[in-house]
Amino acid sequence: MRRAGTLGPVVSKILYQPISIGLGIGAGLVARKTFDVLWDKIDGGSGDGPPKAGDQDSPLPRVVAAAALQATTFAVTKSVVDRQGRRFYYHLTGFWPGDAAKTLPAGDPDA
Repeated sequence: MRRAGTLGPVVSKILYQPISIGLGIGAGLVARKTFDVLWDKIDGGSGDGPPKAGDQDSPLPRVVAAAALQATTFAVTKSVVDRQGRRFYYHLTGFWPGDAAKTLPAGDPDA
């Protein structure tokens, strides 16, 4: 049984920082692999990888599409991993590690 209030909000927030850093690194790795797989499927498996903005031979629509897909993939992955990490930490400690760390009422914070 979880004992809410055993950690202070400030201590809880400090303890969450290393977890958050680890989750951020992991999310970046997952997002990169996800983007590579998606781009390979979209590009038809050419194996060239996504075009860079400085590639003279790459058409602008292709460069913009790759950049938009990459940004979307990274943003969604980071948000999902961050949110789920916070929910897991909340279920372990009883404190939500947000900007205004506080004890939340019992139950699922997403409900």
